[in-house]
Amino acid sequence: MVMRQEKDSGPRQIQREERSFGQGFRESREAVEGSGYSSKQLQGSKNSDHQQWRKGWRSLELESKFLPSGAASRGFNPVVFEAEEQVGGLWNHTIESTRLQNIKDFFQFSDFPWPSSVRDPLPTNAQLLEYLQFYARHFELLPYIKFNSKVISVSYVGECEEEIQSWELWGGSGKAFGSKGKWNLKVLHTKEESVKEYAAEFVVICIGRFSGLPEIPSFPPGYGPEVFSGKVLHSMDYSAMDNANAAEFIKGKRIAIIGSGKSAVDIAFECGKANGNDIPCTVIQRTIHWMLPHDAQPWGLSSGFLCFSRFAELLVHKPGEGFLSSILATSLWPLCFSFCKEGLILDGEDDPVKADIVIYATGYKGDEKLKNIFSSPTFQDFIAGSPTSTIPLYRQMINPRIPQLVVISYSESLSKSLYIRDEVQVARILSG
Repeated sequence: MVMRQEKDSGPRQIQREERSFGQGFRESREAVEGSGYSSKQLQGSKNSDHQQWRKGWRSLELESKFLPSGAASRGFNPVVFEAEEQVGGLWNHTIESTRLQNIKDFFQFSDFPWPSSVRDPLPTNAQLLEYLQFYARHFELLPYIKFNSKVISVSYVGECEEEIQSWELWGGSGKAFGSKGKWNLKVLHTKEESVKEYAAEFVVICIGRFSGLPEIPSFPPGYGPEVFSGKVLHSMDYSAMDNANAAEFIKGKRIAIIGSGKSAVDIAFECGKANGNDIPCTVIQRTIHWMLPHDAQPWGLSSGFLCFSRFAELLVHKPGEGFLSSILATSLWPLCFSFCKEGLILDGEDDPVKADIVIYATGYKGDEKLKNIFSSPTFQDFIAGSPTSTIPLYRQMINPRIPQLVVISYSESLSKSLYIRDEVQVARILSG
Protein backbone atom coordinates (compact mmCIF):
# COMPACT_ATOMS: atom_id res chain seq x y z
CA MET A 1 0.00 0.00 0.00
CA VAL A 2 1.09 3.62 -0.48
CA MET A 3 0.59 6.74 1.64
CA ARG A 4 1.76 10.18 0.54
CA GLN A 5 4.25 12.24 2.50
CA GLU A 6 6.09 15.50 1.94
CA LYS A 7 8.87 15.26 -0.61
CA ASP A 8 12.48 16.06 0.26
CA SER A 9 13.51 19.52 -0.91
CA GLY A 10 17.05 18.62 -1.79
CA PRO A 11 19.23 15.67 -2.85
CA ARG A 12 18.80 12.69 -0.63
CA GLN A 13 21.81 11.18 1.08
CA ILE A 14 21.68 7.66 2.36
CA GLN A 15 24.52 6.18 4.38
CA ARG A 16 24.79 2.43 4.31
CA GLU A 17 26.59 0.55 7.00
CA GLU A 18 28.29 -2.77 6.59
CA ARG A 19 25.93 -5.72 7.13
CA SER A 20 26.18 -9.47 7.10
CA PHE A 21 23.78 -11.85 5.39
CA GLY A 22 23.82 -15.24 3.69
CA GLN A 23 26.45 -17.82 4.61
CA GLY A 24 29.24 -15.62 5.83
CA PHE A 25 28.46 -12.90 3.31
CA ARG A 26 29.35 -9.36 4.20
CA GLU A 27 28.07 -6.48 2.17
CA SER A 28 29.58 -3.01 2.18
CA ARG A 29 27.33 -0.37 0.65
CA GLU A 30 28.66 3.05 -0.19
CA ALA A 31 26.92 6.36 0.32
CA VAL A 32 24.27 7.24 -2.21
CA GLU A 33 23.66 10.84 -3.18
CA GLY A 34 20.83 12.32 -5.18
CA SER A 35 19.13 9.93 -7.58
CA GLY A 36 22.07 7.67 -8.45
CA TYR A 37 23.82 4.87 -6.62
CA SER A 38 27.25 3.31 -6.68
CA SER A 39 28.34 -0.19 -7.52
CA LYS A 40 27.91 -2.86 -4.88
CA GLN A 41 30.97 -4.13 -3.02
CA LEU A 42 30.89 -7.58 -1.50
CA GLN A 43 33.51 -9.01 0.81
CA GLY A 44 34.16 -12.22 2.66
CA SER A 45 32.90 -15.81 2.38
CA LYS A 46 34.98 -18.87 1.73
CA ASN A 47 32.02 -20.66 0.22
CA SER A 48 32.68 -21.23 -3.49
CA ASP A 49 29.09 -20.54 -4.56
CA HIS A 50 29.03 -17.28 -2.68
CA GLN A 51 32.45 -16.39 -4.04
CA GLN A 52 30.99 -16.70 -7.54
CA TRP A 53 28.13 -14.43 -6.59
CA ARG A 54 30.56 -11.96 -5.02
CA LYS A 55 32.64 -11.81 -8.20
CA GLY A 56 29.57 -11.39 -10.34
CA TRP A 57 28.09 -8.59 -8.29
CA ARG A 58 31.38 -6.70 -7.95
CA SER A 59 31.58 -6.50 -11.74
CA LEU A 60 28.35 -4.53 -11.95
CA GLU A 61 28.44 -0.78 -12.48
CA LEU A 62 24.84 0.28 -12.00
CA GLU A 63 23.14 3.55 -12.77
CA SER A 64 19.55 4.41 -11.99
CA LYS A 65 17.06 7.16 -12.74
CA PHE A 66 15.41 6.60 -9.38
CA LEU A 67 16.42 6.53 -5.73
CA PRO A 68 16.90 3.05 -4.23
CA SER A 69 13.79 3.40 -2.10
CA GLY A 70 11.58 3.59 -5.20
CA ALA A 71 8.17 4.88 -4.14
CA ALA A 72 9.65 6.50 -1.03
CA SER A 73 11.90 8.66 -3.22
CA ARG A 74 8.79 10.05 -4.90
CA GLY A 75 7.34 11.33 -1.67
CA PHE A 76 5.35 8.25 -0.68
CA ASN A 77 5.42 6.10 2.43
CA PRO A 78 5.14 2.53 1.06
CA VAL A 79 4.31 -0.51 3.17
CA VAL A 80 4.63 -4.04 1.78
CA PHE A 81 2.68 -6.90 3.35
CA GLU A 82 4.41 -10.22 2.69
CA ALA A 83 2.88 -13.50 3.86
CA GLU A 84 6.23 -15.32 3.84
CA GLU A 85 9.12 -14.98 6.28
CA GLN A 86 11.48 -13.55 3.69
CA VAL A 87 11.64 -12.02 0.23
CA GLY A 88 10.98 -14.40 -2.64
CA GLY A 89 7.30 -15.29 -2.61
CA LEU A 90 6.63 -18.65 -4.22
CA TRP A 91 10.33 -19.18 -4.84
CA ASN A 92 10.59 -19.94 -1.14
CA HIS A 93 8.49 -23.07 -1.79
CA THR A 94 9.60 -24.68 -5.01
CA ILE A 95 10.36 -28.21 -6.11
CA GLU A 96 14.08 -28.91 -5.93
CA SER A 97 14.55 -29.23 -9.69
CA THR A 98 12.50 -26.15 -10.58
CA ARG A 99 14.31 -23.61 -12.71
CA LEU A 100 13.40 -20.31 -14.27
CA GLN A 101 11.23 -21.02 -17.31
CA ASN A 102 12.22 -17.86 -19.20
CA ILE A 103 15.67 -16.83 -20.39
CA LYS A 104 17.21 -14.89 -17.51
CA ASP A 105 17.97 -11.86 -19.71
CA PHE A 106 14.22 -11.39 -20.09
CA PHE A 107 13.54 -12.07 -16.41
CA GLN A 108 15.38 -9.40 -14.48
CA PHE A 109 14.86 -5.99 -12.96
CA SER A 110 15.58 -3.23 -15.45
CA ASP A 111 18.06 -1.57 -13.09
CA PHE A 112 19.64 -4.73 -11.66
CA PRO A 113 20.98 -7.23 -14.22
CA TRP A 114 22.01 -10.76 -13.36
CA PRO A 115 25.67 -11.09 -12.30
CA SER A 116 28.12 -12.47 -14.84
CA SER A 117 28.78 -15.47 -12.59
CA VAL A 118 25.28 -16.85 -13.38
CA ARG A 119 25.97 -18.24 -16.85
CA ASP A 120 23.13 -20.73 -17.19
CA PRO A 121 20.35 -19.09 -19.26
CA LEU A 122 17.80 -20.81 -16.98
CA PRO A 123 18.98 -20.26 -13.38
CA THR A 124 18.04 -22.62 -10.55
CA ASN A 125 15.37 -21.71 -8.03
CA ALA A 126 18.09 -21.12 -5.42
CA GLN A 127 19.89 -18.65 -7.71
CA LEU A 128 16.66 -16.81 -8.47
CA LEU A 129 15.72 -16.60 -4.80
CA GLU A 130 19.15 -15.21 -3.98
CA TYR A 131 18.87 -12.71 -6.84
CA LEU A 132 15.56 -11.39 -5.46
CA GLN A 133 16.95 -11.15 -1.95
CA PHE A 134 20.08 -9.33 -3.15
CA TYR A 135 17.85 -6.85 -4.95
CA ALA A 136 15.82 -6.15 -1.82
CA ARG A 137 18.96 -5.63 0.25
CA HIS A 138 20.76 -3.55 -2.36
CA PHE A 139 17.91 -1.05 -2.60
CA GLU A 140 17.20 -1.14 1.15
CA LEU A 141 13.64 -2.36 0.71
CA LEU A 142 13.50 -4.54 3.83
CA PRO A 143 12.53 -1.70 6.22
CA TYR A 144 9.36 -1.21 4.17
CA ILE A 145 8.29 -4.88 4.34
CA LYS A 146 6.12 -6.44 7.03
CA PHE A 147 6.84 -10.17 6.83
CA ASN A 148 4.46 -12.91 8.03
CA SER A 149 1.62 -10.54 7.17
CA LYS A 150 -1.20 -11.84 4.98
CA VAL A 151 -3.79 -9.44 3.59
CA ILE A 152 -7.23 -10.93 4.22
CA SER A 153 -9.34 -8.28 2.50
CA VAL A 154 -9.34 -4.75 1.11
CA SER A 155 -12.31 -2.36 1.25
CA TYR A 156 -12.76 1.09 -0.26
CA VAL A 157 -14.39 3.85 1.81
CA GLY A 158 -15.20 7.49 1.14
CA GLU A 159 -17.16 7.31 -2.14
CA CYS A 160 -20.64 5.93 -2.60
CA GLU A 161 -21.29 3.25 -5.20
CA GLU A 162 -23.59 5.55 -7.20
CA GLU A 163 -20.80 8.08 -7.64
CA ILE A 164 -18.29 5.42 -8.61
CA GLN A 165 -20.72 4.05 -11.20
CA SER A 166 -21.05 7.53 -12.72
CA TRP A 167 -17.33 8.00 -13.31
CA GLU A 168 -16.21 8.12 -16.95
CA LEU A 169 -12.53 8.14 -15.99
CA TRP A 170 -10.53 6.06 -13.53
CA GLY A 171 -11.11 7.52 -10.04
CA GLY A 172 -13.28 10.23 -11.57
CA SER A 173 -10.32 12.17 -12.96
CA GLY A 174 -8.17 9.49 -14.60
CA LYS A 175 -5.37 10.00 -12.05
CA ALA A 176 -3.96 7.77 -9.33
CA PHE A 177 -5.21 10.00 -6.50
CA GLY A 178 -8.25 11.44 -8.24
CA SER A 179 -10.92 10.40 -5.73
CA LYS A 180 -11.54 11.29 -2.10
CA GLY A 181 -11.66 7.77 -0.72
CA LYS A 182 -9.13 5.50 0.94
CA TRP A 183 -8.56 1.77 1.25
CA ASN A 184 -8.83 -0.19 4.48
CA LEU A 185 -6.72 -3.35 4.59
CA LYS A 186 -7.38 -6.17 7.03
CA VAL A 187 -4.09 -8.00 7.66
CA LEU A 188 -3.40 -11.24 9.53
CA HIS A 189 -0.01 -11.21 11.26
CA THR A 190 0.64 -14.93 11.41
CA LYS A 191 3.42 -14.91 14.04
CA GLU A 192 1.34 -12.88 16.46
CA GLU A 193 -1.92 -14.56 15.43
CA SER A 194 -3.56 -11.15 15.37
CA VAL A 195 -5.59 -9.20 12.81
CA LYS A 196 -4.97 -5.48 12.33
CA GLU A 197 -6.38 -2.86 10.00
CA TYR A 198 -4.38 -0.35 7.95
CA ALA A 199 -5.43 2.64 5.83
CA ALA A 200 -3.86 3.45 2.46
CA GLU A 201 -4.37 6.00 -0.27
CA PHE A 202 -3.22 3.65 -3.02
CA VAL A 203 -2.98 -0.15 -3.22
CA VAL A 204 -0.78 -2.29 -5.46
CA ILE A 205 -1.95 -5.91 -5.59
CA CYS A 206 0.76 -8.38 -6.59
CA ILE A 207 -0.51 -11.68 -5.22
CA GLY A 208 -0.03 -13.56 -8.50
CA ARG A 209 -2.39 -16.14 -9.92
CA PHE A 210 -0.42 -19.35 -9.31
CA SER A 211 -0.72 -19.78 -5.55
CA GLY A 212 -3.04 -19.94 -2.60
CA LEU A 213 -6.24 -21.37 -4.07
CA PRO A 214 -5.62 -24.70 -5.88
CA GLU A 215 -7.80 -25.99 -8.69
CA ILE A 216 -9.10 -29.39 -7.54
CA PRO A 217 -10.99 -31.61 -10.01
CA SER A 218 -14.51 -32.60 -8.95
CA PHE A 219 -16.07 -36.04 -9.34
CA PRO A 220 -19.51 -37.62 -8.94
CA PRO A 221 -20.05 -39.48 -5.65
CA GLY A 222 -18.26 -42.82 -5.65
CA TYR A 223 -15.75 -41.83 -8.33
CA GLY A 224 -13.51 -39.41 -6.43
CA PRO A 225 -10.53 -39.67 -4.04
CA GLU A 226 -12.76 -41.13 -1.30
CA VAL A 227 -12.66 -44.55 -3.02
CA PHE A 228 -8.87 -44.49 -3.49
CA SER A 229 -6.71 -46.41 -1.02
CA GLY A 230 -3.68 -44.17 -1.49
CA LYS A 231 -2.87 -40.51 -0.87
CA VAL A 232 -4.05 -37.52 -2.92
CA LEU A 233 -2.57 -34.02 -2.75
CA HIS A 234 -2.06 -30.91 -4.87
CA SER A 235 1.30 -29.81 -6.25
CA MET A 236 1.05 -26.78 -3.94
CA ASP A 237 1.26 -29.10 -0.92
CA TYR A 238 4.10 -31.10 -2.43
CA SER A 239 6.07 -27.91 -3.20
CA ALA A 240 5.61 -26.76 0.40
CA MET A 241 7.64 -29.74 1.66
CA ASP A 242 11.35 -29.30 2.17
CA ASN A 243 13.54 -31.17 -0.31
CA ALA A 244 14.38 -34.07 2.01
CA ASN A 245 10.79 -34.74 3.04
CA ALA A 246 9.57 -34.43 -0.54
CA ALA A 247 12.12 -37.00 -1.74
CA GLU A 248 11.19 -39.38 1.07
CA PHE A 249 7.47 -38.93 0.35
CA ILE A 250 7.76 -40.25 -3.23
CA LYS A 251 10.58 -42.75 -2.67
CA GLY A 252 9.52 -46.26 -3.73
CA LYS A 253 5.98 -45.13 -4.53
CA ARG A 254 3.93 -45.43 -7.70
CA ILE A 255 3.06 -41.84 -8.59
CA ALA A 256 0.31 -40.62 -10.91
CA ILE A 257 0.49 -36.94 -11.85
CA ILE A 258 -2.60 -35.17 -13.18
CA GLY A 259 -1.56 -32.40 -15.56
CA SER A 260 1.35 -31.62 -17.84
CA GLY A 261 2.31 -28.04 -17.05
CA LYS A 262 5.48 -26.76 -15.38
CA SER A 263 4.75 -28.23 -11.95
CA ALA A 264 3.81 -31.62 -13.42
CA VAL A 265 7.04 -31.86 -15.41
CA ASP A 266 9.14 -30.85 -12.38
CA ILE A 267 7.44 -33.44 -10.16
CA ALA A 268 7.89 -36.13 -12.81
CA PHE A 269 11.59 -35.27 -12.88
CA GLU A 270 11.77 -35.62 -9.10
CA CYS A 271 10.07 -39.02 -9.32
CA GLY A 272 12.61 -40.08 -11.91
CA LYS A 273 15.48 -39.11 -9.63
CA ALA A 274 13.95 -40.87 -6.63
CA ASN A 275 12.80 -44.11 -8.28
CA GLY A 276 14.60 -44.41 -11.61
CA ASN A 277 13.24 -46.80 -14.22
CA ASP A 278 12.19 -49.38 -11.64
CA ILE A 279 9.06 -47.46 -10.62
CA PRO A 280 8.19 -45.00 -13.41
CA CYS A 281 5.57 -42.36 -12.68
CA THR A 282 2.53 -41.81 -14.90
CA VAL A 283 1.65 -38.35 -16.23
CA ILE A 284 -2.00 -37.93 -17.24
CA GLN A 285 -2.92 -35.04 -19.52
CA ARG A 286 -6.44 -33.72 -19.65
CA THR A 287 -5.47 -31.28 -22.42
CA ILE A 288 -2.45 -31.76 -24.67
CA HIS A 289 0.30 -29.14 -24.43
CA TRP A 290 2.78 -28.56 -27.22
CA MET A 291 6.22 -27.87 -25.75
CA LEU A 292 9.33 -26.57 -27.50
CA PRO A 293 12.90 -26.25 -26.21
CA HIS A 294 13.88 -22.64 -25.52
CA ASP A 295 16.31 -22.60 -28.48
CA ALA A 296 13.94 -24.19 -30.99
CA GLN A 297 13.55 -22.43 -34.37
CA PRO A 298 10.72 -24.08 -36.33
CA TRP A 299 10.65 -23.04 -39.99
CA GLY A 300 13.74 -20.98 -39.31
CA LEU A 301 11.86 -18.65 -36.94
CA SER A 302 12.65 -18.12 -33.29
CA SER A 303 10.10 -19.73 -30.97
CA GLY A 304 10.12 -16.44 -29.09
CA PHE A 305 8.72 -14.72 -32.19
CA LEU A 306 5.94 -17.30 -32.41
CA CYS A 307 5.08 -17.51 -28.70
CA PHE A 308 5.90 -14.11 -27.26
CA SER A 309 3.95 -12.01 -29.74
CA ARG A 310 0.30 -11.54 -30.64
CA PHE A 311 0.67 -14.36 -33.14
CA ALA A 312 0.23 -16.73 -30.19
CA GLU A 313 -3.25 -15.28 -29.60
CA LEU A 314 -4.38 -17.18 -32.71
CA LEU A 315 -3.72 -20.47 -30.91
CA VAL A 316 -6.16 -19.74 -28.08
CA HIS A 317 -9.94 -20.16 -28.19
CA LYS A 318 -11.83 -16.90 -27.59
CA PRO A 319 -15.48 -16.07 -26.93
CA GLY A 320 -17.38 -15.37 -30.15
CA GLU A 321 -14.53 -16.55 -32.37
CA GLY A 322 -15.21 -17.09 -36.06
CA PHE A 323 -14.75 -20.24 -38.10
CA LEU A 324 -11.18 -19.39 -39.16
CA SER A 325 -10.09 -18.68 -35.59
CA SER A 326 -11.68 -21.93 -34.50
CA ILE A 327 -9.69 -23.86 -37.10
CA LEU A 328 -6.43 -22.17 -36.05
CA ALA A 329 -7.07 -22.97 -32.40
CA THR A 330 -7.83 -26.65 -33.09
CA SER A 331 -9.76 -28.23 -30.28
CA LEU A 332 -8.30 -31.20 -28.39
CA TRP A 333 -10.74 -33.40 -26.50
CA PRO A 334 -9.88 -33.69 -22.80
CA LEU A 335 -8.90 -37.02 -21.32
CA CYS A 336 -11.33 -37.83 -18.48
CA PHE A 337 -10.62 -40.10 -15.52
CA SER A 338 -12.03 -41.22 -12.21
CA PHE A 339 -10.68 -42.89 -9.07
CA CYS A 340 -10.86 -46.51 -8.05
CA LYS A 341 -9.36 -48.35 -5.07
CA GLU A 342 -6.16 -49.24 -6.95
CA GLY A 343 -5.63 -45.88 -8.61
CA LEU A 344 -7.22 -44.21 -11.65
CA ILE A 345 -9.56 -45.34 -14.41
CA LEU A 346 -9.11 -43.56 -17.74
CA ASP A 347 -12.02 -43.25 -20.14
CA GLY A 348 -11.89 -46.01 -22.71
CA GLU A 349 -9.46 -48.12 -20.69
CA ASP A 350 -10.32 -51.36 -18.89
CA ASP A 351 -7.26 -51.66 -16.66
CA PRO A 352 -6.62 -49.03 -13.96
CA VAL A 353 -3.48 -46.93 -13.64
CA LYS A 354 -2.21 -48.33 -10.36
CA ALA A 355 -0.82 -45.75 -7.96
CA ASP A 356 0.10 -45.19 -4.34
CA ILE A 357 0.02 -41.39 -4.61
CA VAL A 358 -1.93 -39.10 -6.95
CA ILE A 359 -0.66 -35.54 -7.30
CA TYR A 360 -2.86 -32.86 -8.85
CA ALA A 361 -0.77 -30.50 -10.98
CA THR A 362 -3.97 -28.83 -12.10
CA GLY A 363 -3.18 -25.18 -11.48
CA TYR A 364 -4.91 -22.54 -9.40
CA LYS A 365 -8.09 -20.50 -9.22
CA GLY A 366 -6.26 -17.23 -9.66
CA ASP A 367 -9.26 -15.21 -10.78
CA GLU A 368 -11.30 -16.36 -7.81
CA LYS A 369 -8.47 -15.54 -5.40
CA LEU A 370 -8.18 -12.02 -6.82
CA LYS A 371 -11.94 -11.54 -6.61
CA ASN A 372 -12.12 -12.75 -3.01
CA ILE A 373 -9.62 -10.21 -1.73
CA PHE A 374 -12.23 -7.46 -2.24
CA SER A 375 -14.78 -7.26 0.57
CA SER A 376 -17.28 -5.31 -1.57
CA PRO A 377 -19.54 -7.44 -3.82
CA THR A 378 -19.62 -4.50 -6.25
CA PHE A 379 -15.83 -4.46 -6.59
CA GLN A 380 -15.85 -8.24 -6.84
CA ASP A 381 -18.13 -7.93 -9.86
CA PHE A 382 -15.95 -5.17 -11.33
CA ILE A 383 -12.75 -7.23 -11.10
CA ALA A 384 -14.37 -10.46 -12.30
CA GLY A 385 -15.86 -8.98 -15.47
CA SER A 386 -18.09 -11.24 -17.55
CA PRO A 387 -18.05 -15.06 -17.42
CA THR A 388 -16.85 -15.20 -21.05
CA SER A 389 -13.88 -12.83 -20.68
CA THR A 390 -10.61 -12.59 -18.80
CA ILE A 391 -10.08 -10.25 -15.84
CA PRO A 392 -10.78 -6.74 -17.28
CA LEU A 393 -7.56 -4.79 -16.71
CA TYR A 394 -6.47 -1.84 -18.85
CA ARG A 395 -2.85 -2.41 -19.83
CA GLN A 396 -3.27 -5.56 -17.76
CA MET A 397 -3.02 -3.47 -14.59
CA ILE A 398 -5.98 -1.09 -14.08
CA ASN A 399 -9.68 -1.73 -13.70
CA PRO A 400 -11.30 1.62 -14.64
CA ARG A 401 -14.08 1.10 -12.07
CA ILE A 402 -11.76 0.49 -9.10
CA PRO A 403 -10.00 3.70 -7.96
CA GLN A 404 -6.53 4.09 -6.52
CA LEU A 405 -5.55 0.47 -7.13
CA VAL A 406 -3.50 -1.49 -9.66
CA VAL A 407 -2.89 -5.21 -10.14
CA ILE A 408 0.57 -6.15 -11.38
CA SER A 409 2.26 -9.35 -12.56
CA TYR A 410 -1.10 -11.07 -12.91
CA SER A 411 -1.52 -11.44 -16.65
CA GLU A 412 -0.65 -14.74 -18.29
CA SER A 413 0.56 -12.95 -21.44
CA LEU A 414 4.13 -14.08 -22.12
CA SER A 415 4.90 -10.98 -24.15
CA LYS A 416 3.87 -8.83 -21.19
CA SER A 417 5.86 -10.79 -18.65
CA LEU A 418 9.00 -10.53 -20.74
CA TYR A 419 8.94 -7.03 -22.13
CA ILE A 420 6.72 -4.71 -20.09
CA ARG A 421 8.25 -3.51 -16.83
CA ASP A 422 5.42 -3.31 -14.32
CA GLU A 423 7.47 -1.32 -11.86
CA VAL A 424 8.04 1.40 -14.46
CA GLN A 425 4.34 1.55 -15.28
CA VAL A 426 3.39 1.88 -11.61
CA ALA A 427 6.02 4.60 -11.07
CA ARG A 428 4.54 6.61 -13.94
CA ILE A 429 1.02 6.17 -12.60
CA LEU A 430 1.97 7.31 -9.09
CA SER A 431 3.93 10.26 -10.47
CA GLY A 432 0.83 11.45 -12.34
